[in-house]
Amino acid sequence: MLQQITLHTFANNHEWEQVDSYWGSPFYFWERSGVRIDPPVQVRVRVLGKIVEESTNGRAQIGGFSSMFVQIVEARGRKGETIRVSIGEPLSADDD
Repeated sequence: MLQQITLHTFANNHEWEQVDSYWGSPFYFWERSGVRIDPPVQVRVRVLGKIVEESTNGRAQIGGFSSMFVQIVEARGRKGETIRVSIGEPLSADDD
């Protein structure tokens, strides 16, 4: 599976900031992918303004039916902190 990796440096203290986005083809809406953020911070996924996934350990699932719309991945951390955002393989039990 293709892996998408980006770096993000927080501009504000403890405010939600968009760190990545994801769109899935309607032909593959059943596929799930995992979002992994290192070091772990709070993460959430929004679709059309509604939160569809939220976590405090830097791990979240994306994909599914709502991926036919653009899924916005947001994180919250300390100003100046840089995180690594990986979107790819679905989450497993080892990701907890």
